[in-house]
Amino acid sequence: MLNTTGVVDLIINKIKVIKVINIDVYWWAFSPLDYMYGPLRFSRSDLVALTVQRGRDFGLPSYNQVREGLGLVPVERWGDVNPQLNTTNPQLFRDLADLYHGDISKLELFPGGLLESVDGPGQVFSTIILDQFNRIRNGDRFWFENTQNGLFTAEELQAIRNTTFHDVITAVTGAEAEDIQKRVFFWKDGDPCPQPSQVTTSELHPCTNATKLNYFDAGSKAGFGILVICLFLFPVVSFLMALVVAYFRKSKFKKFQKRGGANDTTKEPAAGITGVYQVIVF
Repeated sequence: MLNTTGVVDLIINKIKVIKVINIDVYWWAFSPLDYMYGPLRFSRSDLVALTVQRGRDFGLPSYNQVREGLGLVPVERWGDVNPQLNTTNPQLFRDLADLYHGDISKLELFPGGLLESVDGPGQVFSTIILDQFNRIRNGDRFWFENTQNGLFTAEELQAIRNTTFHDVITAVTGAEAEDIQKRVFFWKDGDPCPQPSQVTTSELHPCTNATKLNYFDAGSKAGFGILVICLFLFPVVSFLMALVVAYFRKSKFKKFQKRGGANDTTKEPAAGITGVYQVIVF
């Protein structure tokens, strides 16, 4: 039988407290421009453009229509989508207005939601995420706060709410209460399990960008040209070969006919037989 407590203890002992490195949301959103990971078809696709097209295919409402549906105030001016970004980069919103011919009602959900982001998701994406999680929770009949399922009493619900992750770890492992800080996701001076060092980008492996397959790179122009020429000449050569085969077959057939005529030894039938035939006919 698997010793679950021992396995969890081993995992906990190997975990080090590491500060999280902030990742710019704009890097995540726009780094896959012009290519995607995957086979040839994906490597020539633009992730942002593909996402916008998916929204059109599924008939998603516009950015302002979504704001109205979520109970938010619609945006009337392009700069109001993100006033802070408009201050630092007003040209971005001028270019955006040109793309949509100055009609902000046509601004789509995905680009509008991304433009709202500053230090995290903006109003639209935050409201959508919160609404989705609320629906998932409220639709789960086994959620511990769902009083209609009768799983817990009011006292038990309060005990669950007062239970922290620190309590869970100490309950299922052999760790003592003083071995882990009370707020396990935060570390400060004096807490147990100190951080040995701050993780920096210099300690991370460099990222390798996705490669794009191009037939004209690495000296393949000649090979590509030869392939196109061969594909073009294939039906022509096939037609000429068919003509040659037909010519030789026709020549052989004519020779066969001449040879058959020379060897024809058909004799004229006897007179008696011919007379009988004529009598029968008449």
